[in-house]
Amino acid sequence: MPTAVHSVLLSRWRAITAELTQSVYASTLFAATDPRLHNIQIAMTTLDNILRPYVDSRMDDAQRSRNLQEILKRAAQFAFTLFSQPSSWRFDWNSGEAAKSGSLCIFPALVQVTDENGQPLDPPRSFNEAVVRKLDE
Repeated sequence: MPTAVHSVLLSRWRAITAELTQSVYASTLFAATDPRLHNIQIAMTTLDNILRPYVDSRMDDAQRSRNLQEILKRAAQFAFTLFSQPSSWRFDWNSGEAAKSGSLCIFPALVQVTDENGQPLDPPRSFNEAVVRKLDE
């Protein structure tokens, strides 16, 4: 468990690091030299292998790949946005209805666990509700 001092220092470190790296990571455009593109390509290959059995053969494969790449780019941008915040956040996959048997959490709740000064929030503050779907039996 991090100490209060550790939480404050981590909060400041994230904000400073984000400020110093924003010229590389904050842009909504991905340059050919963007270091995240390598990881995005690896994730695309992995996800394509997992999702391939569920692909609708009537869909254009190139367009499907571009869509997946765009989703991963947006996720990378969102990750930088969360990283740059002085507050700490976590995804809650088990809140509310998601914890019930026969349900699937398709988008987790985003929960703020420390404030902008690195102080723990008790209880944590939910930014959004989890999106949960009941599985058909």
